[in-house]
Amino acid sequence: MIPLFTFTFTLSPIEFFSYQVWFILGAMGRTVATWRDRIERRIAAWSGFRRVLRLDDRIAFDCLLHSVRSRSSACGMMPASDEFEPALLSMLIDLEARLSKVEKELSENG
Repeated sequence: MIPLFTFTFTLSPIEFFSYQVWFILGAMGRTVATWRDRIERRIAAWSGFRRVLRLDDRIAFDCLLHSVRSRSSACGMMPASDEFEPALLSMLIDLEARLSKVEKELSENG
């Protein structure tokens, strides 16, 4: 039996690579987790540490975590493979801002 139609596909190397990536990763969508998703996983991993803190330390730790979450857009712009460095910078910025505010209030009142 002779086939009625024959199809020949010729793909450039780039098209072939794109097809392989599409086939392996799925049709479409995000292939890399967002920074916010990654930091939330890291925060969840720290839950054991948080659980054993005393209440006043737990409140301070939660305040630092809030500072990381509030600066997530800036942290996402930092090209880091590990989310710890941007998180640490966010915490330091928050501490510096709070310290500067206290120093300013003391200099005005004293």
